[in-house]
Amino acid sequence: MQIPKNKNNNGLRAFTLTELIITVVIITVLATFAVPNYQKSVRKGYERRAILNLKMIHGANEIYNARAGYYVVGVALDLAGINTALGIDIVDGDMTYSYTCDIGYVATAAYPGANKFTVGINQNPITGANPYCFEGSCPSL
Repeated sequence: MQIPKNKNNNGLRAFTLTELIITVVIITVLATFAVPNYQKSVRKGYERRAILNLKMIHGANEIYNARAGYYVVGVALDLAGINTALGIDIVDGDMTYSYTCDIGYVATAAYPGANKFTVGINQNPITGANPYCFEGSCPSL
């Protein structure tokens, strides 16, 4: 069966307005499910990176304690101070890191984004309770 030529479009076929509207509606429905899942995945990535970096700080501090006999002394060290004192190289990745040490130490990572959270770690062994979440919700823990 041959398609009859239309005088208006010189035999070319095109999408109708209805077909275009249906396509836009389908893409919109798919996007309403995909965007929240994407945002949740990005947030989980930030959480996991924060936890991994805090575990790195913990490990480096334990090595420092084994060599020096005490943890790195510092009051309100920022990430640059943590990296220098422990000889590590953590990149901030939109998070704010802090470290304080009196008798024991506490290192924290705070994410200031839309679903902000703060996780911390201390000198106790790494278990289900360390690192811990104390602001926002941290489903990765």
